[in-house]
Amino acid sequence: MLHTVLGAVDRAEAAQTAQGVPLTSWLAGELRFTRSQAAALVHHAHDLERFGQVGDALRDGRANQFQARAVTDVLRKLPDDLPARAENEAEATMVGFCAEFDSQHLKGLAQHLLEVVAPEIAEEAEAARM
Repeated sequence: MLHTVLGAVDRAEAAQTAQGVPLTSWLAGELRFTRSQAAALVHHAHDLERFGQVGDALRDGRANQFQARAVTDVLRKLPDDLPARAENEAEATMVGFCAEFDSQHLKGLAQHLLEVVAPEIAEEAEAARM
């Protein structure tokens, strides 16, 4: 819930309008977060908006906050030219993996994920790496 609210507050620039400061500064000052903690919260809120299936899983209890962060980290590393269908499939796959794996194991699934949802892109990436 916190990430949903933070995303909406940041989009509306409510902290800037009401207090004259960016949201990260307001969080740091009012809630005693460090600036890096506040920035990480806002960044993660944006990730959960971008990857709606992950946000839904977090709100529904199918993923915990650490799993959600690991999944969004993996999804952000997918190639920019990945078709939307493949990105949606990757997101659904990673959300499904939350039932089986902890956050550390989820982070290790990045290469496997690309092989599953876009094998041709995975092969190109591997060939380029070699």
